[in-house]
Amino acid sequence: MRMSEALRIAGVVAAITGVDLEERGLAWMPTLTGDRQMVLATDTVMFDGQEVVAILAEDRYSAADAAAAVEIDYEPLPPVVDAQAALQPGAAIVRPDRDPTSNRIWHWENGDAAAAARSFDSAAVKVQQDFIMPRVHGAAIETIGCVASWDSEAKHLTLWASTHTPQVTESVLGTAASHLGITPQNITIHDPDIGGAAGSKVLTSPGYVLAAYGSLITGRPVKWIEDRIAYLKSEGYGGDYRISAEAAATPDGQIQAIRVKTITDRGYANAGVDPTAMPEDLYPVAPTPYALKAMHIAVDAVYTNKPPAGIAYRRTLRVTDSVFATERLVDTLAHTIGVDPATLRLQNFVGPASADGSTPDHARALERAMARIGYWDLRREQAERRARGELIGIGVGSAMEILRAGPSRVLNIQAMRSLQGATRHKTPDATYPFGSQVCVVDIDRETGRITVRRFVGVHGSGDVKQQRALVTEVYGPMAGGFAPAMLEAVTYDDQGTNVTSSFLDYLLATAVETPRWEFEQAYEGIDGGGDKHNPGEVPTVVGQVALVNAVVDALWHLGVRNVEIPMTPARIWRMLQANRALSS
Repeated sequence: MRMSEALRIAGVVAAITGVDLEERGLAWMPTLTGDRQMVLATDTVMFDGQEVVAILAEDRYSAADAAAAVEIDYEPLPPVVDAQAALQPGAAIVRPDRDPTSNRIWHWENGDAAAAARSFDSAAVKVQQDFIMPRVHGAAIETIGCVASWDSEAKHLTLWASTHTPQVTESVLGTAASHLGITPQNITIHDPDIGGAAGSKVLTSPGYVLAAYGSLITGRPVKWIEDRIAYLKSEGYGGDYRISAEAAATPDGQIQAIRVKTITDRGYANAGVDPTAMPEDLYPVAPTPYALKAMHIAVDAVYTNKPPAGIAYRRTLRVTDSVFATERLVDTLAHTIGVDPATLRLQNFVGPASADGSTPDHARALERAMARIGYWDLRREQAERRARGELIGIGVGSAMEILRAGPSRVLNIQAMRSLQGATRHKTPDATYPFGSQVCVVDIDRETGRITVRRFVGVHGSGDVKQQRALVTEVYGPMAGGFAPAMLEAVTYDDQGTNVTSSFLDYLLATAVETPRWEFEQAYEGIDGGGDKHNPGEVPTVVGQVALVNAVVDALWHLGVRNVEIPMTPARIWRMLQANRALSS
């Protein structure tokens, strides 16, 4: 790396490299999950867009000119981009400092593997599906930024940061710089009102450390604001799962067991937000609403040459992926055995509902949604239009969630099963959001365009006195489910280059694309029910899978069994063209 030309530019005060930080013991900073991530790249750049040098200048323009003048020689290395391939023998090792022999970060299992195996061994009907849940971005209106000021006399650092977790930032900075005499007691974090960020401002950004170090070495306040492209390329991600799921059932559609294997792509550093006993809360927070006999989950986390994931919950944290797998399996089973998807759900829901809300009234929510949208009339219309070659699909999704606020304990699969049987599991300070959504879509055979005709959601949402607040808690999250189903995905080419680093390619939903939502409460007029039936994250997670179920429902008779998200017109068009080629 050659810095001489950059340092000659007027207005440039200093430049910081990874080697500089390494000499001060600041090249890496800790994560919440016991790993560590780079502040600046040292000898190896881990992902496309990773910062390799920080320029301190009097103004933004001088800094940009200096950054362009830095000369860096790169030696290409084999990239690890696909998480599944990363586990294969012979794959390049991303983090030899953690494990020189494997890219696996951890393996986690929960549930009763033996009981699930017995159910599958004796099952008359088995269905299986593989799903890819793409990487998504928090995409906050404001990017990440901070102002750091080091007081050399008081030996105190003050940081104004766009963070949602000042305590985490304080701890990370103090830990990273403790050998310099800077501990959390020497740090004051100011977190002004910054609005929402869908989780992308939960963890500490490397930019915070750089600004603090820049103030330390110059004795001057340092301001850092990440631009949009850097934000979309380097931090704030969620999702990135490969899920293989299967269900066992009786011939009449009684679901016996579900098994799920998941590979989660964590990028080059394990920097998730949940350092608990369950390293991936994919399923414990979203117990199935169905009366299963057994369930088994296995999750492997993997290093790849991407930025850290497991942070943002654009589609909600963890819950989306578990509900998606379960609800897609239920639809696949229904179509396979020739039972209507809504009917199959009503047949399998756990019940009866309990007075305290720990077992919600799933049937009530789904039946109300079906009545409002005119479900059976739509099914008759579908049959008539399908005979004319038109494509109409009706999608259903149902879910529940356990939200813990306050003292909690680990919830495992066995505990979830108690929600479905006679013995109830009492979780202290917990709420049990639930709901069902039904949507109808029309698909243009010539273009692959999906048009959402109607979208109805019915959610357990408590006291009707909260109606105005509930509208914002339901409509916004429903849009949050629509966006990744139809538009959003962070994608990389085979060399690990991020090809969605601007809003020209990473598509957010606007009022133009978003359909009109229709919402009802499952419990109307129940005073005080809000504690047990707030909507939680369910509107987002159910909305996404209901859309996918609707599209697959429209295409099932053409041989389509699954559609990857986002369901772009190009993706649907290619499937229709392939079907035409097969038909001819």
